[in-house]
Amino acid sequence: MAIWQFESVLVPRRNFSQLPQGRSLRDSCNPALWLGQPYQILLTELQTHLGPATPTWDSNSIAWGADDSTCLQLASFEGVIEELRLRVDMRFPDETFLNKVFRVAGKLDLVLLTESGDLVEPRLEWFKRSAGQSPAAEFVNDADQLFKNLDSRPIIPDDEQE
Repeated sequence: MAIWQFESVLVPRRNFSQLPQGRSLRDSCNPALWLGQPYQILLTELQTHLGPATPTWDSNSIAWGADDSTCLQLASFEGVIEELRLRVDMRFPDETFLNKVFRVAGKLDLVLLTESGDLVEPRLEWFKRSAGQSPAAEFVNDADQLFKNLDSRPIIPDDEQE
């Protein structure tokens, strides 16, 4: 993932209560979140609104958009959805693409889980509010300040970050 990308995942509204308290994107790759959501219905809706998917480096994933820009990735295993990840290029947010993704999300009753652990309605105005406060937006708006802020933060070992 590029530093200028804002990352979030789409999850079914009816199952997001299965995410742990203090939820994060790490918790989102969970097939239990997708119980009751048939893979083929999701795939058909995505292809109807976004066009054909392209393969990714992972044989269990397909994507729409450009990996280093704005993209949507669907990960599944043996026909079971594992994750639906949205990455948005904050340098040039593709609102047309986002509106198509959000149209599918609305139709299938999905919500966004953001980098900060917030659950956000899949609507452009809510997305902009959340994404506008992200490190990716901070990088795009003032990269020098972002790196100064990073220099002042303590380094936490991976095993203590959860």
